[in-house]
Parts: sequence; C-alpha cells; structure tokens
Amino acid sequence: MDLGQWLVIGLCVLLLIWYIAGALINYRRAAAALAWLKAGLDELGGLSGMGWLTALHSAGRLAIREARPPFRTVEVLFALEARENLPVWAFRHLLGRRDELYVRADLRSAPDAELEAARRPRPTNSGERFDITRSGKKSEALLSRLKEFLGKYPNAVLKVSLQRKSPHVLIRLNLDDLRAGEARALFAALRVWLE
Repeated sequence: MDLGQWLVIGLCVLLLIWYIAGALINYRRAAAALAWLKAGLDELGGLSGMGWLTALHSAGRLAIREARPPFRTVEVLFALEARENLPVWAFRHLLGRRDELYVRADLRSAPDAELEAARRPRPTNSGERFDITRSGKKSEALLSRLKEFLGKYPNAVLKVSLQRKSPHVLIRLNLDDLRAGEARALFAALRVWLE
C-alpha cells in the first residue's frame, strides 16, 4: 500500500474513534441535561410528556400540557452539539454554537405587548448586552421585568421573544452557561417576568 491509502485508512480510523467518543460524551451530557431539567420543571407544572428527538439521544423534548399560570403549555427542548461528527462539530463550534436549550410556551391569554431581545456579539460601551425591540401596547413593567430576567442570565440568553401569536414565548439559551445554577431558579425567573 502507498502513503495515500494509509492516510485514508488513518483518517477513517480517526473518524470512527471520534464518532464513538462523541456519541458517548453526548449520551452522558443528554442524561445530565435531562436530569437537570426534570429537577426544575415542577416550577412550571407537572411533566406530561418526554422523548428523544434523535436516535443518538443528542436532543430531547419535555412537555407540560397543564402548566401553572401565567402559562397554559410549555415545551422545553435541548439540542447538543454534534460531537459525533468531527467536521460538523468543528464548523459549528467555530461559529460559536454550543449545547442549547429552547423554551416554547403559550400563555393563558395572548400578551398585549410584543418584545424581542437578542444578544449582541459584543456589549456596547455602556455595557448593554442585548438589543431590545418592542411593539404593541407599551408596558414599562413588562420591559423592566424582562431586563431583570436578562440580567440574571446575561451569558446564557441568546434570544427572547414574546409575541401575540402562538407560541407566545420563545427563548433560546446556551445550556452550558445554565447548568452551573438550578433549573428551578431559571423557570421561577421566567414566571416572574411573565406574571
């Protein structure tokens, strides 16, 4: 065999070892994320459904159908980095994508105001980390509570949206920055913002 064939064989072995190691890491991280979420979800209501969204357990979904006020329903989804696929993982990692948590919720009644907050790539000179836009009925109290929520999770929150149409609440968070705290505290802060 020539050098090119050995390089191809070596690359295949590397990718196979990476695949196995990445799948094992994601399996453990998914189990930890699931346990972390389940420990705090009772703050929002009783868990009514749970399932894996991928065969390798790198994404999962938890649902609450009869949630506590101000929510009617809540879905929490987590998606882990594609650690088992070296080229995809490297590309997405370089773009800054990490393990993420998504919260989708419907409120008991549609909000009068619409708000959206998106994290800036870099804070402004005044220290602002989020661009906030709003429309509809202006509610300074709602905006103030949103800023308080963002202040509690400045590194974790990537995007927050409150809208009149269903789902009323959409939140995208960096899961790694959340796991240092308790899920219960996150969901309690979310309820306080929307009450």
